[in-house]
Amino acid sequence: MLRNSPKGKLLSVLLILAMALLLSTTSTSADAVIAAESWSTDFNDDKEVLTIARPEGLEEGDLLLAQITYEKGKDAWPLVAPEGWTRIITTNAYEGGGYKDIGQALYWKIAGSHEPPMYTWAFAQSVEALGGILRYSGVRVQAPIGGYNGLGGYGETSGMNQIIAPGLDAETGDRLVGFFGIKELATIEEPFGMTRLYEERDDENDYTILAVDQVVDETGETGDRVAYSWEYDDFGESIEAEWVGQMVLLRPVDAPLAADYEGFEDVLSPADLHGDIMVYVDMKVVVLDVQPFIEDGRTLIPMRAFFEALGARVAWDAGSRTAIGMRDGSTVWIPIDSTQAIVDGAVTTLEVPTRIVGDRTYIPLRFVGEAFGDEVLWEESSRSIYIFQH
Repeated sequence: MLRNSPKGKLLSVLLILAMALLLSTTSTSADAVIAAESWSTDFNDDKEVLTIARPEGLEEGDLLLAQITYEKGKDAWPLVAPEGWTRIITTNAYEGGGYKDIGQALYWKIAGSHEPPMYTWAFAQSVEALGGILRYSGVRVQAPIGGYNGLGGYGETSGMNQIIAPGLDAETGDRLVGFFGIKELATIEEPFGMTRLYEERDDENDYTILAVDQVVDETGETGDRVAYSWEYDDFGESIEAEWVGQMVLLRPVDAPLAADYEGFEDVLSPADLHGDIMVYVDMKVVVLDVQPFIEDGRTLIPMRAFFEALGARVAWDAGSRTAIGMRDGSTVWIPIDSTQAIVDGAVTTLEVPTRIVGDRTYIPLRFVGEAFGDEVLWEESSRSIYIFQH
């Protein structure tokens, strides 16, 4: 018998410690479960803004996910988000002729200690729009979004009334959140195995959206998720119209960060630069009337719009075909079709030549920071450029 011996006492202590460790591990795992706690939805009835109420019970550290669905697709841009929100993805749907009729943008935000009662998104023009905000607990605060994907189309492109959200690579314990929109007054049937969270309709203007989610129980490719659209008052009659399907992957609070995670990237990836690029100077949105573009793996931006946003004066020397920027006593000379620029008398080599496209002068993005000593960052998840002045 070991019950009263020193060895028996040691084994008892070890057994107690092992049980305590097991209970602690189990508790941590349970606490890390991601859960949709509440949500709110609204529509705007053809306005330049869409306002959605803060979900009930919001606590500091909760994740907010916003679905903004609107008519006119890219023609409704730029879409300006409330302060503190980060765009995840924008997807537009259109018929073969290129007529863009519906767009959908997703955003995320980690709730602070004092959140406003309402959040407002602003469009470039009056549009019909509707949307929803989900509140999640148990999500990793740093880098909560583990992946995203989107697809837009018309009924005939997907096989009658299917609305497709492309799959993602996921890990056990992650949560898939699907967002579906269709330009029709409809009932949207949730994909198999996913839980319906909310469905919102604009009865007057024939738009319907749906949000669903599902816990990931096996690491690997999730596969596409397919929702089905039916007549609102006749579930047996399918509907074919412009649609958008998007998927977002949430990481639990105990999921490790990648070893090389730095939050922002300062190198643009051409493969990820689809859709509009948002520009912020000291966290304020800069509205561009023309978009940046990629050449030789580098992003070129419209010089005048960026320099003026940075408080610089811009001039043009027609004789030498040189653009000139001036700020705080510094002068930048940028000859067209050249890989060299002059900053306060010193020659600087550019990664790619400056270009004139239409009537606009384009310069490499990285040079913006070098010209006036500002910091330029690229956020891949929202395809946004951030410039911080020094």
